[in-house]
Amino acid sequence: MSAPLSQRVIRLAITMGGARLRARLYRRVIIQMSAGRPIKDVMAELAQRSERRHGRRDPVTQMLISMAYGLRNGRAIAPVFADWVPQEDIILLAIGEATGRVPDMLRLIMRLGQSHKNLTRTALKGLISPVSTGLAALGMLWYLSAKVMPVFKPLLKGHALTGLGALIMNLSQVIRSQVFVIGLPAVLILSVAGFLFSLPRWTGRLRRFCDRFPPWSFYRRIQGALWLSSFAALSQAGMQEKDAMEQMMKDAVPYVRERLQAARNGLLAGRSVGESLANAHFLFPDSDTLDDLAVMANYPDYSSRMAELSQETMQETEDAIALSTKSLSVVMQAASSLLMIGMVFGIFSILQTLMASVSGP
Repeated sequence: MSAPLSQRVIRLAITMGGARLRARLYRRVIIQMSAGRPIKDVMAELAQRSERRHGRRDPVTQMLISMAYGLRNGRAIAPVFADWVPQEDIILLAIGEATGRVPDMLRLIMRLGQSHKNLTRTALKGLISPVSTGLAALGMLWYLSAKVMPVFKPLLKGHALTGLGALIMNLSQVIRSQVFVIGLPAVLILSVAGFLFSLPRWTGRLRRFCDRFPPWSFYRRIQGALWLSSFAALSQAGMQEKDAMEQMMKDAVPYVRERLQAARNGLLAGRSVGESLANAHFLFPDSDTLDDLAVMANYPDYSSRMAELSQETMQETEDAIALSTKSLSVVMQAASSLLMIGMVFGIFSILQTLMASVSGP
């Protein structure tokens, strides 16, 4: 039977917006489990403390009570937490429970969460400039089309426009039309919604091609860097590469699963992870990192070297995203400047036509 609507709303709110809450919970669990306390006792105490402070109806209290109840009744950690935390956390929790390293996996989850937050912030911060530039250009284009061009139109009766002036006048008529005024915002909203929906789900050859360019390349590099950090931690914990891949594939989103499947198939065929992803033409997270992984696989201390590489890749990913957004911003500024120059020259062309008509015989 499905959970009541109110409970599902609480779960959704905690899952989507409770990154700080989850970090605080994980930190308290780490401290007590590292001291030797069973997790069921830890969660029972946290639930009691929350109930005393905030009352039984508090969403966080309900979450903790549900977790404590599940653990007390013998359920595994991952399924109990699955009702309340994101899926990527559950994958690592299940591995931590299977290997007896739950505190270590919780530390990894916290580190990956902070890294994901930093990378996403870098991408969003970098996209502000090109997006605002594009919107400003569209706003200026609409203003000239709606406020300036209608002034010229009655003065041009009987006078044919040519060249850039005719192009600008026709463009202004299109921009003032209801189809454009209603259609453009609708297309933009649907495009953004479709893009965000497809990011973790879209797979195949065309996606591999699009992964070479922003903004898809941002998602590729972010997910690739996070995957490499998780994979390195599992390898250091003594987990076999093939087993780690299979475990991470279980609850991975389709985009990541497709890449892990290629890596697993390569491992079964006797190739390294880096070589397997490169042969499948997945730049996941990037070609240089795949080359490094392929080289490291042939030498001792592979796990520790991969952990170092994962930290370097995380920083390089952040730098690459920042550089890409700056380049995109320059392109948008250049395109907007060319558009404005075209509008200005178009208006000059219209004025020349008007002046010729006034001074003509």
